[in-house]
This record gives sequence, C-alpha cells and structure tokens, in this order.
Amino acid sequence: MQAIDHYFKEFHVAHPLLKREVLKSCLEQAPNWTSQQRTNLTPEEKHKIFQLYMAIAIGSIQLFRDKVFDQHPFGFFTAALEMNPPAESRYNTLGNIENLILIARFGVYYNIGCSLWEISRLCIRSCIELDLHRQRPKSCGTGASLLRQSQKVFWEAYLLDRFSSRTLGRPFAIADKLISTDIPNSIPSPHEEDISVFQWLIGIGRLSSQIHSAMEERRPNSASFSVGPSATSTPDLGEVLCQLRRFHHDLGSWHESAPLFDNPSCLFETREFFELTYQEERLRLIRATIEVLGSKTMLPPDVLLEPCLHAARAIICSFAALRGLNMITFSRAYMHLIFTAALVIVVVLETRIHRHDGPNHKTRSSGIDAEEWLRDLVDDRWNAEARDIWNDLSVAGSLLSWFADSMPDMAVYNQFFQRLRHQLETAGSSGEQPTQLVLESAVPGYETHSSHNTPPSNTSNTENNTALNRGDQLDMGGMNPLDLTSIQIGNPQLSALSEDGMPEGWPLAYVLGVEGISAGLSEFVWDTVVPWEESPARSSDF
Repeated sequence: MQAIDHYFKEFHVAHPLLKREVLKSCLEQAPNWTSQQRTNLTPEEKHKIFQLYMAIAIGSIQLFRDKVFDQHPFGFFTAALEMNPPAESRYNTLGNIENLILIARFGVYYNIGCSLWEISRLCIRSCIELDLHRQRPKSCGTGASLLRQSQKVFWEAYLLDRFSSRTLGRPFAIADKLISTDIPNSIPSPHEEDISVFQWLIGIGRLSSQIHSAMEERRPNSASFSVGPSATSTPDLGEVLCQLRRFHHDLGSWHESAPLFDNPSCLFETREFFELTYQEERLRLIRATIEVLGSKTMLPPDVLLEPCLHAARAIICSFAALRGLNMITFSRAYMHLIFTAALVIVVVLETRIHRHDGPNHKTRSSGIDAEEWLRDLVDDRWNAEARDIWNDLSVAGSLLSWFADSMPDMAVYNQFFQRLRHQLETAGSSGEQPTQLVLESAVPGYETHSSHNTPPSNTSNTENNTALNRGDQLDMGGMNPLDLTSIQIGNPQLSALSEDGMPEGWPLAYVLGVEGISAGLSEFVWDTVVPWEESPARSSDF
C-alpha cells in the first residue's frame, strides 16, 4: 500500500491514467487467489494486475532510492511483464495503450531494454487507429466517462511522443494540425481527481511542439524534413525575431497560468517544478532561434546571451532546490537537461572573459536595434552578479557528480564538464587563454573502451539497435556522436569570435565537435540501452 499511495500522491498528479478504486480492489483480492485461480485468470484480470504491478513499480522508485522501501522497483516491473506480456497484446484497446505508457514512464528511470521513442510512436499509432486524436472517437460512443479516459490516454501518448522525439531530435509521430480532440476538463466532484497539473503540462507541451515545428521549418539544414523555400533560404531577421517574441510571450503567459498549491505535497505541485519546465522550454526556444540565425552577420549578441544565461541559471537553481527538498530523483532526461544548462553557462562565462565590446550591438545586415527591440526577453528575476553565476556553475558540477554517482554510465559526461569547468576557472582567474585538452586525458586512468564510460556498440536487442542507428538524421561531421574521447576542447586564439564578441555557431561551437554532443548525449541518455543482463544493476541503485 505504501508504494500505491505514493503513486497516487506523486506520479498520478501529473499523469492521471489509472483509477485508485480499481487498483485498491485488485490489491485486496490478489492475496486470496488460489494457485488454480492465478493460473486461470481472465485477460481483464491480468490487465488489472499488470497495472497494479506497474503502479507499485513507479510508486516505489523514489521510496526505494530513499531506502524506505526495501523491494526493488524492477522486480514489480518484471512481474507485470510476466503477468501480461506486451508481446501478446494487439494494442487495439485503451488499456493496451495505457500499459505501454506505464512501461515507457518507468523506462525514464531504468533501462528497460527497448526504445522509449519507439514505444511512444507505437502509442500514437494505436491512438490514431482508435480515432483518439479526433474530437469524438467512434469507440467511445456517447459515454462521457469513456470519452474523458480516451482524452487522457491520447494526451499522455502525445506528451510522451513530444518528449522523446524532441529530446532525440527526431520527427513527431503526429502533426498538431491533425489533432482535434479536446483536453479533458476538470470535473468538480469528490469522486474526480484534480487534473490541473496534467492540463497545464498538455498546454505547454502543445506550445513547445508548435515552437519546435516552426523552428524546424526555418532551420537552414532542415531541407531533408521540409519542402519549399523555407528549408533553404536565408532566414529573415525580422520574421525570426518577431516569431521569437511571440513564442516567448506565449510561454510566459502559460507559465503565469500554472496552478497554485498552498502546501505542495509532491514534485508536481511545487513552484520550482513549473519554473523548471517553463525555463527548459524558454532555453530551447532561444537556442533554436540562435541556430536559425546562425550567421555571425545576423546574430544579436547580449540580447540573446542574457536570456539564455537566465534560463540556464533558473534550470539549475530550480532543480537544486527540488533536490534539496528531496522532491526529485535522478534520471537520464534530467541529466541531459542539467548538462545542457551547465554548458550554456560555460559558454556565456567564457564569452564574457574573452569578448571585445563594440560600440553597439546592431546587426549589420538589417540595422535593427535588436537589443532594444527584444529587451522583454530578459527575465529580471534571474539577474545576477558574476560571483552568483560562478556559484551556479559549482552547483551544476555538484548535480552532475550526483548523477554520475547514481548512474555510473553517465560518469563520462560529468568528467567532461568538470574538466571544462576547471579550464574555464583557470582561464578566468589568470586572464590567460584556455589550453587545449582532450577528454581522454582529463581523468587519470580513464579507459576509452570501458563499458561503464562509453555507450555500448551492441546490445542483445537487434530490433532496438535498428531504431537507434539513425545517423542520417544526425550530421556529426564524421565524428562518432557518442564518443566524447574524440572531442578536443580548446580555443587558443578564440578566432571564432565575431565582431560582436559572440562565438560563431554559438552556443557550443567553440568546443570543437561539441555541436554533436547534444544529439549524441540525448540518444545515449534517452534511447540507448545496456543489455538486459546488466540492468538495472549497471544503471543505478546497486
């Protein structure tokens, strides 16, 4: 009951898929079944037990990591798969899709031996076959309760697809323009739970999807995904910045609409969680705009440098606050987020150390005073002195060390960041240029072929490898995107600085080859799996 209670207290607040009374009824009946009854369970009973085990597995993750629950969550996950194997499902019912979503959500925290991105696409495909993306699915008839559950299932699948696809830089499974179903409404009733957090997450997920799609259409290198002049023509500065302002305003408005809880009892009720989610999307928007503008002749300097810094600081500080309250646990998705935010701060600090201030910050190509026009991008709540920013970098280092201790296969990314941070601190205190280094020499005794520090080249799941090997979508310039030992970090003359003091290809081009780290890291931490026999012991907790 402890894990079930924690499931509904925590996970269910943001993902209201299951019904408490159904699970509790199943939990009360299970101990009384005889061996014969267990053998002759009906498909419906197996389905209920599967969801019971999955709820216990998800609900016990943080309890187990906090050492207040002595049974490993993976045991309940395995028991669920044995009770109702997904391979035997036809994925043609709401319950089947619910089961897939639960498996994927558990897979955020443990290596489960399959691609979460592929699961998300299967969920969306099944939703489409059931017409769940339409306003009135045929399978729902006139039942209001069934319609509401159908809406919940579709939007859960939608959020999972957007999360995994965006993290990996892969196409979405369904276009927003094809979706006509409504967001489920809150029903004020003692028998209905509050779904305001779920509704807010759907809203920001849809907005993030719109931003991603709009930026992909403008991205110069997106010709393989887009058709028409937008895929190849030079981006219009005015149009891009207007789009940036509009999306930034929409994100801010949605952030302000987040539900308020006087006494937060879980992660998803805290102000820090809403801040973390908002700032993650804000940072992604600004970085995407920078990638679209690309050219040093068009890239405004401080006007985009400052909001990027503010968003990165907010991400690190919000996560650290939640970590201090023990309201958040480690995952590869969070590792990716903190790693990215930390690198952005590194870029900003090094740029400030070495920049050459010009008389003004107008872009030569258009004469637009971008700094004045986009002043509302700055989030004054996160203005800080230099010492505060350096302290945030230290906090990021502590968080990444915690991730590395908790997930040993992530240690290589922590080593990379710590060495880069040390180099930057040395350069900042001495006023000298950073010296070149290779990650391979960053840590004494570092083994380039260690199975713990580099992603596996093969797994026992051949089908999953096929889904992972998508090099055609990740242009890494011939570099193995997952091999950080091949990356040289150096910048003897900072010759890549533009006249405005910004590195070309900002925010990561001053680290040779590091433009591939974001995609490579994402694929490793989100979609690459270790063999089943090494899970979960190799990934965490043991």
